[in-house]
Amino acid sequence: MLAARGPRQGKSDPVLGHDGGMTSSAAELSSLASTLDELTRRITAIADAYVAADHEELALELYAAERALVGAHRRLARVGEADRRLAGGHRR
Repeated sequence: MLAARGPRQGKSDPVLGHDGGMTSSAAELSSLASTLDELTRRITAIADAYVAADHEELALELYAAERALVGAHRRLARVGEADRRLAGGHRR
């Protein structure tokens, strides 16, 4: 039997988590990252409900979609890091 995952918490967001000015690309990447986070939370909630209702086959499909969204978020984070380096680096 699958265990419900619940919302992801405590993760820092390298796309959103930079200070200083943002390029227009960085702002768009930040918006996309926020959207992916929201979609991931919603999909996880539905998958967890399927687990609770003993519909594991449906939950497994949604957890696979969740993993794909997490991977997409990581890719956006890498692009965001590269964008910051091109724009002069991370200000401290």
